[in-house]
Amino acid sequence: MMTRKLTLREKILFLILALLLVSYGYYLLVHQPVSAAIADAQIRQADAETQIMVEQIKAQRLQEMEDALAQLALEPQGTVSEIATYDNVQNVVRTLNSALSPADSYNLVFSPVTFEGHIASRTIDMLFSCGSYTDARGIISRLYASPYRCAISALSLTARNTDGAPRLDRDGVSVKLTITFFEYAQQAAAE
Repeated sequence: MMTRKLTLREKILFLILALLLVSYGYYLLVHQPVSAAIADAQIRQADAETQIMVEQIKAQRLQEMEDALAQLALEPQGTVSEIATYDNVQNVVRTLNSALSPADSYNLVFSPVTFEGHIASRTIDMLFSCGSYTDARGIISRLYASPYRCAISALSLTARNTDGAPRLDRDGVSVKLTITFFEYAQQAAAE
């Protein structure tokens, strides 16, 4: 076998080749796996932070609901109206008659009862007139504070103009509204 002495130039080239091979090996065996592991860890961290935020929001909402329930428990019993059992129309009519007693006149239109699951909705379109805005507001307040669960919607007040520009503070008032009473049906309505 022949051995010859390498020139300085060849030694430098072999040294550069060796450095390139070591660098490439480091890149393949160390740098790429570590970079991939770091990227994966960052993704898992972002997912965990998102999950923590979601759980914190859930905990905050749960606390708000618990606070609302605690506040509701502290209120006097009369402030929460009951959901009457189905076919409470006689009591509803008595409540309406009592609430509308200060009105000069009124007209009630009962819509057919609708069912959604165990809840029956009794919608009544109402038009009444009274001598003042204060009377109208009192009637609406009495309807809202009904002992039976209800929702008032489509409310409009109109001043009855006697002479000049209409004014709610001095003229009579006509009120149009829709009120829905809710009742509990023992058996759910057929779908």
